[in-house]
Amino acid sequence: MSDEASLLDALPDGVIVVDSEGRISAMNTVAERLTGWERSSAIGSTCASVLTLVDAGGFTVSEHCQPPLRVTTGTPERDYLLRRPDGGERWVAVRASFERNSSGSVERTVLALRDIGRRRRLERARADLVAMVSHEIRSPLTSVKGFTSTLLNKWDRFKDEQKRVMLETINHDADRVTRLLTDLLDVSRLEAGRLALQR
Repeated sequence: MSDEASLLDALPDGVIVVDSEGRISAMNTVAERLTGWERSSAIGSTCASVLTLVDAGGFTVSEHCQPPLRVTTGTPERDYLLRRPDGGERWVAVRASFERNSSGSVERTVLALRDIGRRRRLERARADLVAMVSHEIRSPLTSVKGFTSTLLNKWDRFKDEQKRVMLETINHDADRVTRLLTDLLDVSRLEAGRLALQR
C-alpha cells in the first residue's frame, strides 16, 4: 500500500479522489464502508456511478463530480442521501475541493464524506419532541383561554361556585404548562451539558 493510501486510510472521514476525466483514482476505507463499494471495483469507475447522491427534493446531484463554474474551487458541506449498490441508503455530509491547472481546468477533485446518520436521528427526535410538547401545551392553553374569555364576557351570569371551578381549572392548567416548559428547559440544559443527572 502506498504512503498516500495509508494516509487516506488514517483519516476519520471518507475520502474519494477523482481525476480530470471524472473517474475515481483513490478512496479510503471509510469511503468504502459508506458507499458500499470495494476500492478495487470503484477505482477506474466514474464518480457519478459510485457516488449516487440525492438531495432533500429527491433529485440526483452531480455537482461534486463536475463543478458548474470554471472559478469554483469547492462546494460547501451539504447533506445528501447516499444510495448504495446493495439497495441501502445512508445520510452523508459531502463537500468537494477542486484542484485546477493554470488554464482553469480541473485536474483533480477531492471529495470528503461524513456519516451523519446519528445527527439526522437526533434532529428527527428533536422535531418529534417539539411537536409533542407543542401539542401538550396547546391543550391547557386552549382551556385557559376559553375559561378566561367566558369569565370576562359573562362574569355576572355565573354563581360564585361556578366562578371558583373555572378559576381552579385555569390555575391547574397554568401549572401544567409551567411543568411542561420546565421539562423542556431541562432537556435543553441536558443537551448543552449544563445539567447533570444524579441517581
